[in-house]
Amino acid sequence: MKLYPRRQLTESRRLFNYHLSRSRRVVESAFGILAGKWRILNKPIETSPDMADRIVKYICVLHNTVIDRGVDEASLLELQNQEDSFSTNLDEPEGRVTRSNNR
Repeated sequence: MKLYPRRQLTESRRLFNYHLSRSRRVVESAFGILAGKWRILNKPIETSPDMADRIVKYICVLHNTVIDRGVDEASLLELQNQEDSFSTNLDEPEGRVTRSNNR
């Protein structure tokens, strides 16, 4: 959605613009928080729009689960490092997956 043009705004359109702008800021802030924790959101999700929508929804559920269960940042960083190690090793010759010795 886009804002009404500034010229000749009625009171109801001005109010609509305010609420739309505020909603956009809230969504951008929430997405920024998610992108800071879930790095997949820092780059384009190269899939269908329907699948991208599902991915973002699943990340929201996972994010809320992590908060509800009180998982600390150190545990999340360890999981992300394991994920990075695994994805890096997928590029090994002949598709061999090896474990990194970064511990």
